[in-house]
Amino acid sequence: MKAYLAASSSCPSETQRLARQVAPGQHPATAHRARVELELQRTTTAKTRLLTAYQDALLSLEELRERMPALREREDALRTQLDALAAQALDHRTYLTLAETLDGFLARLRDTAEKTSVAAGPAENGAPP
Repeated sequence: MKAYLAASSSCPSETQRLARQVAPGQHPATAHRARVELELQRTTTAKTRLLTAYQDALLSLEELRERMPALREREDALRTQLDALAAQALDHRTYLTLAETLDGFLARLRDTAEKTSVAAGPAENGAPP
């Protein structure tokens, strides 16, 4: 048991590996989320402009009906992407929390293993055989 704990302590922890791999605020999903939010804002603005053009009689009803469904579909797809990215970020945070909890547990287990010794047999503890 002590050999296993010693071997596991020589390996870098999962949280340390993740910290080196992804610096705070630089998670790939963060940059992707920003791009999706910008595209969603552009799509929403385009929808608003189409409606304004129709209300100002610059666009016919047929043209509005022709253009609006594509924008609605694009908006729905972008919102779905944002939801997926939020779920991915939550999964990542949960994974980091789990790794930190596991690291803490292993540290406590190592400390306990160092403080106590497992006897090879009952005779070493002074107990009768």
